[in-house]
Amino acid sequence: MNLKIISTGGDMHTGGLCDKPTVINIDYRNKKSVDAFLKYQNEFNLKALDKNFPNRTSNKIYKKLLKSFLRLKDLNIFTCKWDFRTQWTYLEE
Repeated sequence: MNLKIISTGGDMHTGGLCDKPTVINIDYRNKKSVDAFLKYQNEFNLKALDKNFPNRTSNKIYKKLLKSFLRLKDLNIFTCKWDFRTQWTYLEE
């Protein structure tokens, strides 16, 4: 079973470096790693709205986000730094 993630904003989305949203196929075996990345991406974005940003909590979440991104890069799901600067979500079909 294959899953897909799609860009919703940032460098790999429409108006960034691409003229249409980027879609990446994900092998279901890598779902846990993708889930972790999406979770930390969401948590970091929420912490960035805090009036005390940056703080210790946001720094910890950023480190987890970076580690999960590097894991996806090792799995060849992401291929460049611009994938890190992009917002992602699962594509529902």
